[in-house]
Amino acid sequence: ISIVHGDFKLDNCIFHPTEPRVIAVIDWELSTIGHYGADIGNCLAPLFMPAELPDTEPGRGVRAILRPISEEYGKELGLPPRNAFIEHYCRCRTPKLNEQAELTNVWYYVAFYLWKNSVILQGIAARSARGQASSPFAQMIGKGTPIFGIMAESALD
Repeated sequence: ISIVHGDFKLDNCIFHPTEPRVIAVIDWELSTIGHYGADIGNCLAPLFMPAELPDTEPGRGVRAILRPISEEYGKELGLPPRNAFIEHYCRCRTPKLNEQAELTNVWYYVAFYLWKNSVILQGIAARSARGQASSPFAQMIGKGTPIFGIMAESALD
């Protein structure tokens, strides 16, 4: 049990202007008490997605929500490989975690992220169907529900 950010990802980190380190984590409105794996799955999901991730509408559908980051593209961005990220996390957190166990567990964390987001997308689709969605892209985004569900199931295989 730990404090879970709820939307932990690079977009919600503020980086030092001259050093390779995070100086703040923002957008804590989804924080709760839970399992740290929820934040790991949320942060690392793009690193685990297939490059051929289907899209419901180019630029506005699933790929607008979750852009896959291949190891090569991650390297271009200056990101460590996913295993190095997990190993660093395990060494730096208190209490420390077993790196090998977390390298196995990460698939469950990613599957949880995908399942959670498929539920969120279904809510968007339902609001769109009722004419209650605030975004003009809600219908397209809502179509990602089955794609995220399939990817969640696949991550557990």
